[in-house]
Amino acid sequence: MGTAYFYVEPRVRLASRGLGELLTGLCFGPLVVLGTYYVQTQEISFAAFMAGVPVGFLIANVLFINQFPDKEADQAVGKTHWVVRLGKKKAAEVFVILVSAVYASVALGVLMGILPKISFITF
Repeated sequence: MGTAYFYVEPRVRLASRGLGELLTGLCFGPLVVLGTYYVQTQEISFAAFMAGVPVGFLIANVLFINQFPDKEADQAVGKTHWVVRLGKKKAAEVFVILVSAVYASVALGVLMGILPKISFITF
């Protein structure tokens, strides 16, 4: 809950500082999956954390892509998220990297034996 508050809290404004995507992806990806796993098993599992990493990248990318149409308006009011900082062209390259990270994290998890082979269905 603290992350949600600090995401928009005027003195902190994580969303305006380029940390919103990272923290939201972490909270709604690996931490949610790990928390759900823990509630059901009473154990901490690196595999559960890794299963949430691709989800976290997807969540972060939803926030990231949403910044493109608002770039000029956000820049005018001092919101310095990554699309404002990088410009649309470089930010588009980061978008591709974030999408690629989803697939790379699934492949890495399977190849390391952390995620089950059925995870390759992602591809």
